[in-house]
Order: sequence, then structure tokens, then C-alpha cells
Amino acid sequence: MSYTPFFCNFTHKFNFISEMQPLFDVFISYSSYDKPIADQICNVLEQYGFACWIAPRNIRPGQRYALEIMHGIKSCYLMVLILSSHSNQSEHVANELDRAFNEKKPIIPFLIDTSKMNDEFEYYLSRKQILKAYPQFTERLVELSKAVAKTLERTIPKTLPILQPASEVINEKKSELSDEELFIIKQEQKYGFADKLGKVVIPCKWLSVSPFKEGLSLVWSTTLRWGFINSSGNEVIPCKWLGARDFSEGLASIRAFNEKWGFINKNGKVVILCNWSDTGQFSEGLSSVRDSNMLWGYINKSGKLVCPCRWKNAHAFKEGLACVKGDNNKWGYINKMGKIVISCCWSNASDFINGRAQVFDDSGRGIYIDKKGKILHA
Repeated sequence: MSYTPFFCNFTHKFNFISEMQPLFDVFISYSSYDKPIADQICNVLEQYGFACWIAPRNIRPGQRYALEIMHGIKSCYLMVLILSSHSNQSEHVANELDRAFNEKKPIIPFLIDTSKMNDEFEYYLSRKQILKAYPQFTERLVELSKAVAKTLERTIPKTLPILQPASEVINEKKSELSDEELFIIKQEQKYGFADKLGKVVIPCKWLSVSPFKEGLSLVWSTTLRWGFINSSGNEVIPCKWLGARDFSEGLASIRAFNEKWGFINKNGKVVILCNWSDTGQFSEGLSSVRDSNMLWGYINKSGKLVCPCRWKNAHAFKEGLACVKGDNNKWGYINKMGKIVISCCWSNASDFINGRAQVFDDSGRGIYIDKKGKILHA
């Protein structure tokens, strides 16, 4: 006579319940470039009582990142997808969207800039109503909360409770402009800076701010345009750009009204014309750029294309080598002349640090290699 142990039945029942009743309400999908905005959205939704899953906060220590993302999506009722020029170009966001679609999760797209969806996103989202964050971001966050509530068949309070202290420190970074330490603070869903004693030195009037880099902070204004301020809070580069990234090696990439990217200097002058569909940031004198064929190459600070656009993806140069993705969807490394020095044979790869880089084979096993591609240890 055979029997099924009690713990097997219990496990089956638990799995069934967990599938029917997710642990979280909302999975927030976003590009890392949009993290400050994603954090704001998460904060508002949670103040309304929705349980949110957001990376990296909900990634368990010691667990594999990709596996945690998969579990995160499965454990939520719905996905809020932050649409932007950055998420449009993020493979990770595309993978998350694909997984949510296959899991039959409701998806609420929230557009935070004026970029158009790529063809892949259009496939998944063409029949869905897209909420737009502009022109009044704060009010649109309320509309997003109502959309989440409607999907979950719940009600929300008419007024938004303010649960956090007015001067809560959300990120700590040292300014590179002076010896003074500046801390990002939040007050009524706006951001500014305080010194190490908690004194506000830059008022909370920005929808998003970044830690100071090369003496300037990238800020997002209530007009939904990007610019830069100095440590005194002065808007030294006006908030007029559709998109922007932090300064690196004296230049910052910006997105103009022609939907193209270029670079400005610290005076706000365009020094590399906005002719690219996307850019990276300068590192070791070169920056990755993407052409109209959606292929990546590299330019120097004069705007000259020194490595032709032939790669499906491209990282910044580190220690003289850059990680690139070839036509076979595998990763390898090139030098500053565009020559392949480590063939594109890895399913994933990271940048070189101290003469070695971690790469991954088709089974997902991590391996360390040197700059000649020699395996150091598994």
C-alpha cells in the first residue's frame, strides 16, 4: 500500500496558494537610469497601502539577481512599467515585460518623457492605455495610484498621507566640489540637499536629483526637463533637455527635441551634436553611441567615430577594453581601435577590474578571465 507523505501535500497546497494569492501588489519595472523616479513612484504607492516589489530593495542577500527578478514578478498581482528613453533601450526591462506578459500579469505603463516606444514594447503594450507623467507629475502619481487600485478592485483615500519625516535622508554621497558632505533629502515628494548636520542647503523643489559628480548634480524639474545645479543650488545649466546623464570626464550626454542624443560641456554648450539614437558616458576618452540602425560604436571627445557601429550592445571602456555584444548575441571584448581581442563567445560578461573580468557560459556558470581571454578560475 502506497501513501503520500503529509509534507508533500502541504507543499503542493502552499504552492497553489502562493500562485493564487501573490505576496505583493505591484512589481515596479524600470531602467537603472530612472531609479530616483521609480523610488518616488514606489513611495507614493506604498503610502496608499499597496505592497510594492522593487529592485534592488527586495533582492534577497546572496541570491542570483535574475532569479530574484523572476520570483518578484510571479509574486505580484500586476506590473507598473516606467516607460522612458532609457527603458526603451534596456534589455533587462524588456525581459521583465516579456515575463509579466507570459505570466498574464496586468501591466500599467507610466510614460515619464516624450519618447516613443520601440517595436518590442509596441507589441506588448499597443492595446493598453498609457498614463503620462507630464505636465503635472505629482497629480499623475495620484492617477497612477487610482489605476492600480482599480485593477486590484480596491479603494484609496482621497488625500495622500505623508508618512515620512520632512527631511528624511534617502541617499548619502560626498560632494566632489568641496569638503562639505551633501545628503539627498526628500520633502513632500520633492528632492534637495542637506549638510551633515541636517541643515537644508538646497531646497526640495526637484522631482529628481543625483549625487554630485564633477561638481554638478543632474536634476529633473517640475517642467519635466533636465538640467544641472551646483552645490549652491544654482541652475548653472538650464533645465531644457528631454533627457540627460551625469557628467563624466567633463562631458554629459543630453537628449534634444529631435529625440537624438549628444554631449554638452560644463558651460552647457553642445560640443557633440545630437545625432545619435543613444549614448553612454565618456570613460577613458571614449563614449559608446548608437546609430539609426540601433548598432553601437564609440566616439572620442571630438565626436569622431573611432570604432564603427557594429555591436548590438556596448559597455564603457575599462582598463583599455570594452565589453561588446556581437551578432551572435554573445559577449566579448574590443580594444580602443575596435579590434576584437576576446571573441564574442560568452552568454554574459562584466567590465574588467584589476586585470580580470567575470564572464558567464551558456549554463550560467561564472568564470574569471584575464585580458587575453585566459581562464583564471571558475
